[in-house]
Amino acid sequence: MSNQQKLSPLETEITRLKRLWRDSFTEAERDYWREQLFSSRTLADLRRELREKLNINLQHDVQLLRFRKYDARLIALEEENQKSAADQAELEAQGLTGEKLRHALIERMKARAYNEGDFKLALKAITADVKVETLQLGREKFNLASHTKIEAGLDALAVHIKNNPAARAAYDAFRNIIKQATA
Repeated sequence: MSNQQKLSPLETEITRLKRLWRDSFTEAERDYWREQLFSSRTLADLRRELREKLNINLQHDVQLLRFRKYDARLIALEEENQKSAADQAELEAQGLTGEKLRHALIERMKARAYNEGDFKLALKAITADVKVETLQLGREKFNLASHTKIEAGLDALAVHIKNNPAARAAYDAFRNIIKQATA
């Protein structure tokens, strides 16, 4: 799995297990331990095996229950990454790029999150959408302010060159270029 979730800076036993799981285990090793986590054996027996084989000394059953949830989140995240990559490839094949592609990807992510009842994922999609829209509004505001400043500067310049035909011709040509660039 390629995701890099934050782990506790303290080197607790559960953090050590997560680090092994994330960084060292092969998929076959993860499959073996998943099978053990969901088998009919007691959690105390499983904790004993973890201590003997991995030198991970979990003291409480609840640590294993939380670890199951951790693994389930990793699996769900990987599945979402794969679905998003497939969505992107499909939409790019349809010719979408830039803003239209981003919007379509976020809409698909939100729809999937709502359909699956994954409201954390929906919140992430909405947050990403709001961030992009905020950046876009900021860019538009900047462009509008720049345009306004250019217009004010050109108006001030027009006052000073009104009696000079050569300067006025250059001014008019420049103003036309500005209008075309901002249209």
